[in-house]
Amino acid sequence: DDPSCARNKVHLEAMRQWVAAFNGIDDDPHTFEYYLDQLLFTGMHPFIPDVILGDMVAYEKAGIKTHMVLQVCSWELLPDLNQLIFAKGIWDEKLDAEGFIESLAKAIAGDYAKIWIKYLEAKRRIFQKALELCDYDFQIYLDYRWLPEGNSDFGKRMAKVYLEASEALQK
Repeated sequence: DDPSCARNKVHLEAMRQWVAAFNGIDDDPHTFEYYLDQLLFTGMHPFIPDVILGDMVAYEKAGIKTHMVLQVCSWELLPDLNQLIFAKGIWDEKLDAEGFIESLAKAIAGDYAKIWIKYLEAKRRIFQKALELCDYDFQIYLDYRWLPEGNSDFGKRMAKVYLEASEALQK
């Protein structure tokens, strides 16, 4: 429900209309998200806790309390951090990204959690910026693997954001 994002406003309003239209007909509305879809993210394993928890709050405000998530094409044996925060966020409505990161870092590294907190906060910040496409043209199919307007101002800006993000992740 980010008021500065035109794309999100359209989706939020569509969701509100859907909930209103099916009120009393469907007593179990639910979401079906793609936070874990490595086909979509091409093995990037983004970490987007703010998006996941923010979406859950927006859904709850709209009256949707049941959430599902698609997980495909995760070939590596990597912990999917989005899966962990999604699962925990469903049960803990007070969960925030900072608290999740701190508890996860402590579970992984105990007394040496500070370096993990630094890493997870950096990954969180980098992916939040890299995957933000609020001004993307609604008429063009959106897929992170295929940005057809590479010569447009938007495409050039996204190429720069992706380059900066990949360099930051490498560091």
